[in-house]
Amino acid sequence: QVEPSMARTVVKLAGSIAVAVLIAFFLTSTPKHQQSEHQASSSQRAPHVRIFTPTELQKYVGADGGPIYLAILGKVYDVSSGRRFYGPDAGPHYHYFAGKDGARSFVTGEGMEGRASGRDDYVEDFDNSQASGLLHWVEFYESRYPQVGLLATDGGFYTSEGVATERVRAVEKLFKRARQAAGDRDRLMREYPSCNSQWAQDAGGRVWCDGDRLPRRGRSAPADDDRCACYPPSIAAARLDLQVLDDCDAKATSCPIPP
Repeated sequence: QVEPSMARTVVKLAGSIAVAVLIAFFLTSTPKHQQSEHQASSSQRAPHVRIFTPTELQKYVGADGGPIYLAILGKVYDVSSGRRFYGPDAGPHYHYFAGKDGARSFVTGEGMEGRASGRDDYVEDFDNSQASGLLHWVEFYESRYPQVGLLATDGGFYTSEGVATERVRAVEKLFKRARQAAGDRDRLMREYPSCNSQWAQDAGGRVWCDGDRLPRRGRSAPADDDRCACYPPSIAAARLDLQVLDDCDAKATSCPIPP
């Protein structure tokens, strides 16, 4: 038989232990929604990426029917499915890019023509038009061919651990600027559309603008190309940098083009 006071002590002790167990459970367990979020973030981590040295990448040029890899801005793609373009028997142009990072020559053609005077992956001096051209190629390879690794070079885009260097961030800024400039050009094309034109070798032709707009040659803004565009009469008169077309009256909406 247990004394009443001892019984009360045992009950209190058992209650304290139960409370402690419950507190420990809530402190150490993870809610299901947090577990799922943690599992999702873990599954999204980048898988192991193969790192190529320039010497290793040079082995993948399609010799003896082997695979063909190329790099652009430090990312290596398997272009073996495009062997007829990049293989040894495809001619010198696209095969030039096999086994190397020839990002610059995708736009300038310097390497293919033997005119490369420095690194053929150096693109940081590109203007907006060249950067847009390079961005086209980057998006092409991203959508068409599987990426199989990264190229690590001295002063390149990635380290031997696969960490992006400052050059990657510099190119991202280059592309951002090019996209913005392309957007500005699209806006200018809508605001000041290009001249209509027709021409035949024997008869010549004409350029003209719709409505009361006047054809002028020049840049509608620094971001625009030098082109024939249609301007409202007030802007055409105020902008002294815009040129009246040859053999055309300043107030004419249509101008002849000699054969």
